[in-house]
Amino acid sequence: LHHHYRAYLRQEAIGEQIALYRQRQAAGDASAAWALLALRLGGGLADLKLSRDEEHEADRLGLLMMAEAGYHPDFAIAGFRRIAEKTGDLSKLRAFFTTHPRWETREQRQLKAYGEATAIFERHWPNPAKSPGGQPPVIATVLGVAAEKIPRNREALIRGTLYVRNAQNRTIYVVVRFFHRGRPVPVSSDAPESYNVGGNGLETGFRANLLSGNETTGIALTVPTAVIGIRERHLKARLSVLDGEGNVLDSTKEFSVSFPD
Repeated sequence: LHHHYRAYLRQEAIGEQIALYRQRQAAGDASAAWALLALRLGGGLADLKLSRDEEHEADRLGLLMMAEAGYHPDFAIAGFRRIAEKTGDLSKLRAFFTTHPRWETREQRQLKAYGEATAIFERHWPNPAKSPGGQPPVIATVLGVAAEKIPRNREALIRGTLYVRNAQNRTIYVVVRFFHRGRPVPVSSDAPESYNVGGNGLETGFRANLLSGNETTGIALTVPTAVIGIRERHLKARLSVLDGEGNVLDSTKEFSVSFPD
């Protein structure tokens, strides 16, 4: 795709414009200073935007090449999520000043070519198990997570919708963790063991052995106030989906949970 060459030509064009306005400024053109400032700022931002667009272009081509080579497109989606989970993602503001898009944005843009890539893969490898990449990874997506306080039961109810694919005969875990001021909330010493799944603060969840490849199911987790090991009742939470090896398949942004006294 010659992205490096195209970037070089853009830089050369900006450099020529800067040189021209410097000459005009030296010749007494008062407006040239403002034009130089606009060119340096606007030209740099435009170049960053084009660079990000080229990354998306490369992602799309890479997705199609993967499919031709026998690796299901879901490996790319899983890869983006794995990196984002390990390294964190850029904020939208920071991404505006970088050459690479956010991982979340890359995944969303990849989905535009997902159907085309999947068709290529299935044409060459009707049985994914016999492809060079083997069975595609489990992809899980959590949508519509919300929490509500249930005073009569002295508990909080966390709801959401879980969509999974490539999940037949595989195990996944859905876990919610609680935080206060950025730190894990301790679990009460009186709490049942089921509310301390990982041994690192208050968390609870469930395990599912999925019988079909693609499923959509509701999430409903009830957490009693009594299992909280601090007096604070307004907490933050994060819901995650993990595979059988403990790899994070999807994770929500932090959301608020209020518990009744």
